[in-house]
Amino acid sequence: MTRTLHGRLRRGQTIIEPIVALALLAIGALGSAALLAHALHRLARVAQLAHTRDAALAATMRAAAQPCGATDRGVQALAIVWTDSLSGQVTARAAGAPCAQ
Repeated sequence: MTRTLHGRLRRGQTIIEPIVALALLAIGALGSAALLAHALHRLARVAQLAHTRDAALAATMRAAAQPCGATDRGVQALAIVWTDSLSGQVTARAAGAPCAQ
């Protein structure tokens, strides 16, 4: 009789099992949220750096496309095709001779 009584008391789940499962789920959800936030931050930073690089390249190309002054002498030919990383469109095409001082 003791065995059957003992077996009946041991059937089913205890309250500890759902608590442990919920704790593991919460830890996993917090880890996933932290990973997603970090990934979004990195993507935004990469986009910002690409935009800064593109702006610097555009400024360089605008400066290179300026005509030479009367007192300057031209040097090798320069042709640059620049594609904006944000829009994917060609935004400037410079061909000319940069001036040497």
